[in-house]
Amino acid sequence: MDITTLKTNAMEANKSEKGAIKYLVDCLYVYQQGNDDALGYMGYVLSKSFCNEDSSSPSGFVPNPRYTNLIKGLRETQRRNSILSTMGGTWQNDYKDVDPDNYEIKFTKEMMDGKETRFFIKAGGRDREFPINVRKNNKGEWKIMGGLSTLCMDVRKTKTETEDF
Repeated sequence: MDITTLKTNAMEANKSEKGAIKYLVDCLYVYQQGNDDALGYMGYVLSKSFCNEDSSSPSGFVPNPRYTNLIKGLRETQRRNSILSTMGGTWQNDYKDVDPDNYEIKFTKEMMDGKETRFFIKAGGRDREFPINVRKNNKGEWKIMGGLSTLCMDVRKTKTETEDF
């Protein structure tokens, strides 16, 4: 998974609810691996309320400073496994049991609330599932409306870290 993958998948990213969520996870993973250009691709699937306009980015938007600071936290030690956990990696296997190029997000349930859909995701490093909200805009694009901060939260330490005392 790299920036080329994001470029290739950008135009299809917001065509479905689950596709938008997966694309966001892809962007966060690429960013976490050190490629700041991934921020410019997040605008394809994030609501404008999360973003600022930026004509130099591929999507025309980048996360606003509040969310950029949150996303930057994914590079910190305590959050380094958050995205791998969402991709299906488990703490028992030190989050190495996932292939970022070939993964499925574990959606456990789906709830409609007016125009928004709330999906619950089971991640391998969390005890409880967590929600992400999506909604279709007036252009027919699915956008993330809530749950970005929960997606970026820390997860359980790896088994190796837990047993190293």
